[in-house]
Amino acid sequence: MTTENAAILVGEFLAFIEHAPPPYFFWHAPEGDVLMAAGCARSFDPVDAKDWRQWAVSELGAPTERGAPPDADAPSDMPFIALVGFAPGDFAPDDFAPGGFDYHPNAVGRWSGFPRARFYQPRQAVLRRNGEERRWTDRQQRALPRAGEAAQPQSIDVIDWDREGFTSRVRSALALLREGELEKVVLARECHARLKRPVDPARSLRRMLAHPFSFSICHSPDGERYFFSATPERLGRIDQGRFETMALAGTAEVRGRHGRVGEGESKSEAEEVAEDLRMRLLGDVKERAEHAYVVEMIRDAASTFATGTEVQDVRVLELPHMRHMLTQISGQMAPECGMRHLIAALHPTPAVAGTPRAEATRLIAELEPFDRGLYAGCTGWFLGDGDGDAAVAIRSALVRGTDATLWSGAGIIRDSDAEAEERETRVKLQTMLDVLGA
Repeated sequence: MTTENAAILVGEFLAFIEHAPPPYFFWHAPEGDVLMAAGCARSFDPVDAKDWRQWAVSELGAPTERGAPPDADAPSDMPFIALVGFAPGDFAPDDFAPGGFDYHPNAVGRWSGFPRARFYQPRQAVLRRNGEERRWTDRQQRALPRAGEAAQPQSIDVIDWDREGFTSRVRSALALLREGELEKVVLARECHARLKRPVDPARSLRRMLAHPFSFSICHSPDGERYFFSATPERLGRIDQGRFETMALAGTAEVRGRHGRVGEGESKSEAEEVAEDLRMRLLGDVKERAEHAYVVEMIRDAASTFATGTEVQDVRVLELPHMRHMLTQISGQMAPECGMRHLIAALHPTPAVAGTPRAEATRLIAELEPFDRGLYAGCTGWFLGDGDGDAAVAIRSALVRGTDATLWSGAGIIRDSDAEAEERETRVKLQTMLDVLGA
C-alpha cells in the first residue's frame, strides 16, 4: 500500500472511532479487505475455556456482559469479531475465570481485560470486501489528514532480548524431541522494549500497512493498550462457500552479499542473491521437514469442515526480513460449516504450536514463563452466513504508553540448533521493532 493510501485509511479509522467507546478493532488483509469497528454490542464467551472448540461451533446463545449491557438496537447482521488467544484450553486451570487472562501468574496485568476466547459484535463497523462496502454506523466520514502530515520522530530501545531464557528453553525441548516425545514444538521469546515517546497508534498502523503480503491488525480493549500484529499468516478465509488457508513454516533470514538483499548491489546481483536464497530454503532438509508437518496437519484438520481439499505446490513468500515456505490449501466448505468451524479445527496451527498439537501446547505451557495472550492467537471476523477471514497473530507486540512487549517464535525439531533458532527469532522481532521504532 502506498504511503498516501495508508494515511487516508488510518485517518478514516481515527475519524471513525472518534468519540466512540472501546474496544477498537482495525483489520486489513493483504488483498485489501478492511474491517474497522468500535464498541461492543453483544459478546459471547465460553463458560469453560477447556471446551472452547465446542463453544466455537455451537449456536451462539445469550450474550455475556463484559462491561457494557447488550445493545438491543444493534443490527442483527453486524459482523462478529473473533479473538481467540493461543491454545486457551491448554493454559486454563480448573478455576479459570471466563473471558480473561487475569489468572496467569506471569501476566502481571499485561493481558487483563483482553479476551482469552470471545466472539463479539461491535456497536459500529465498516467492512470493505471484494470491492464492496457495508456500513453499520450513522457517523459520517470526516475530512481526512493529508498523507504528508507526519508524527514526531520515534525510536525504540530493547531492554531485554530474552536470549538466555529462550536458548535454554530450546535446549530443554530438544532433549524431549530427541527422546521421541514430539515431532515439533514452536517456542516463543518475549522481548521487552521502551519507546522514546508514548505510542502513536496511527503511526504504527501506517507503518504496518507498508509491509507487503502481511495483515495489519490492531486491537485495543480500553484505548490505552494496543495489540499490533503485522502477520503474514492467514488462518483461513471463506468466501461464498470456498475456503482457503495456508501452511507457513520453514524460514530463512534475508542476507545479501553486503547485508540485506539489495543493499550495495545492482539489480541483477540482488535478483541472483534472492534466487539463491529461494533455492537454498527449498532445498533445506530441516526447513522442508518443518513445513511438511504443518501441511499434513492442516490438510487433515480441513477434512472436518470441507471437501475436495486441494494442496498447491510449495513456494517461497518474500518478506523484508525473512523468506518463508508457503503452501496454499483450499476447498469447498461442507454444508452448515463456516468460519467458526474453521477456527475450531485449525487453531492453533502447528506453525505456532507443534506436532502433535495437544502435546506441543502442553510443553509450551510448561517451558514458557509468560502468557502468550493474543500472540499466535486468532484474530479475524465473520458474518452470519459463515463467510469471513482470520489471521494468526505472529509478528506482534503489546504496547502501553512507552512500554512495549514483543514476541517471535521458531519451530523446533530434532535437528534444530539453539543458537540458530535464537538468531532466527531475533530477525523476526525486527518486523515489529520497525513498526514501533524509527
